[in-house]
Amino acid sequence: MPKKLPSPAEMKAAVEAFKKQFTGGFYHGSPSNKIKEFNPNKGDRAFPTEGVTFVTRDPDFADSFLGMNRKGEYEKGSTVYPVSVNLGKHFVPGSDEGAQVIDQFIGKMPDNPDAIMAAAKRAELLKSGAWDVMEDPNFLQHLKDTGHDTFTVMEGGVPNVGIFKPEHIRGKFAKYNPEDADSPDFMKAEGGAVEGYAPGGKVVRSGLAELIDLIKNKRGPISAQRLERAADLVPNLEHHYQPEALKEVFGSGNSSGIVVMDPSKFQEYAAPLSKSQKSSTKGYKIGEPSANSGYANVPWVGFDEKMKHLQGLVDPQTGTGFSSVPFLQIANEDKRLLPQIHGHEGRHRTEALSRLGDKSTIVQLRPVGELKGETMGDSNEEFLNKFNRKVGNPALVRPELYTNPDNAIETIQRPSIDLPEMFAPGGKVTAAKKLLEHARSVPFVHFSNKSNLTQLDPNMYGTGIKGQEAARLKDAPDIKPRSYIYTDRPDVRPEQGLGSHKYSGVAEDMYPLHEDPAGYSAIAKTKAIDPYMMQFGREVIDQPTHLNELERLIKAAGYKGYANDDVGLLFHPIDVQKVTD
Repeated sequence: MPKKLPSPAEMKAAVEAFKKQFTGGFYHGSPSNKIKEFNPNKGDRAFPTEGVTFVTRDPDFADSFLGMNRKGEYEKGSTVYPVSVNLGKHFVPGSDEGAQVIDQFIGKMPDNPDAIMAAAKRAELLKSGAWDVMEDPNFLQHLKDTGHDTFTVMEGGVPNVGIFKPEHIRGKFAKYNPEDADSPDFMKAEGGAVEGYAPGGKVVRSGLAELIDLIKNKRGPISAQRLERAADLVPNLEHHYQPEALKEVFGSGNSSGIVVMDPSKFQEYAAPLSKSQKSSTKGYKIGEPSANSGYANVPWVGFDEKMKHLQGLVDPQTGTGFSSVPFLQIANEDKRLLPQIHGHEGRHRTEALSRLGDKSTIVQLRPVGELKGETMGDSNEEFLNKFNRKVGNPALVRPELYTNPDNAIETIQRPSIDLPEMFAPGGKVTAAKKLLEHARSVPFVHFSNKSNLTQLDPNMYGTGIKGQEAARLKDAPDIKPRSYIYTDRPDVRPEQGLGSHKYSGVAEDMYPLHEDPAGYSAIAKTKAIDPYMMQFGREVIDQPTHLNELERLIKAAGYKGYANDDVGLLFHPIDVQKVTD
């Protein structure tokens, strides 16, 4: 008996049911524009993971996997594919179910002391989603054995998704015919536009008020207050970003912070766009892929056209907003030095905003590496407290290193720079920063062996510390960077060995330590009491701890340094002039 054909209504219902299994808003970057089906055994990365295809919600991250030539331009054929994914049974490392799966995997390891210690460390890394342990073939096989179809993995601070079966990926135009459910041809397509790439028209946005209420109901009042404060500080926030992008960054926050930044300053932290990139006439593709050829027939355009396209996305009348928030990654692998900007996404978006004249936008700050593990908390408040303890808030950082475009063997390292302050939960504010109640202006002098200083950089201090100073600051990287100064008086006599070249300057926002009007010394003493001696009724103050805690309090309050009548120190870079008389 021949198979009964479904009616048009039945077919439509089946297609809609199949389509609902897929989640849109993902991207896959590849140096090839000829992909018809994703082959999980042939990755596009330098170190592909066999049996897995990776996608991301961050188009800039997907963009980083495109082919580039020596001029910094995209290789011909480089393509970002907008796709939808059937997540199926999805593994999330930090979830309760994820912890059970990890424990089952660890239970398979050998039962001896060395293996137990290694297993504990591996379990910790797996629960963080670290890509280098998540993509271990043995663990991936365990995920398959436990029936998982996809998994979340962290790479460079960005959450991505790994997919075992290519038939779980569909392109922008998928017809979603249930009869083709087992087909790996991802261009079985006809569906609606993937988020962020809608062809024309305006995405209907619920408005910030509704979004704040939604986040409050789902994530609690603290997350909603953070968004509310950002809206106060960024007048065009709802035009800059789509609601989903704001929900993503304000709906979490236990391992990242948010700063308000002038878009023109973003490249002072990130590796800047080169002159060749800004003058490129064929470095970018803008347009919609076709059902038959994908991006192959989408024309190449120059940098200026790219800027116009991005500016159109934030147009208050017709724009959709950006689909993700720019971010800076920060790492502190060398504890002797200041933390450093380790990576970024968002140079083109912030460049476009800057050219429009916008003076503020939000940027996400994402710790990576060991710093991420050291600062992650159960809430944004816990994260901020840990981050402040480790590196300060605001933090003095080293900008991202980059290669000189004119000399491939030269690495450019720029002077240290202050990050904007990451704000804690709070309601509406009328100013970004409260005036420091006890701030003083302190004229100072500094002596050096160098004859050509124009700036004192606290990051230059530390490699030659000896004795008690070295011991005190050994485990205090957040306050270790400093520049010592003398208050400018006629009778200043430098210590032996400081150098004969004299420089002068004026330090603002300095705390008068000799007066200590805020009582920081007394507060610091309570944190430096020896707990062992207190058992015997004796209050013994550990002096190095006392001084460290005192400096932390001064820096955390926002002061640029402190001084008494004779000497002082600076936490931040400051310009100086050479004294020639």
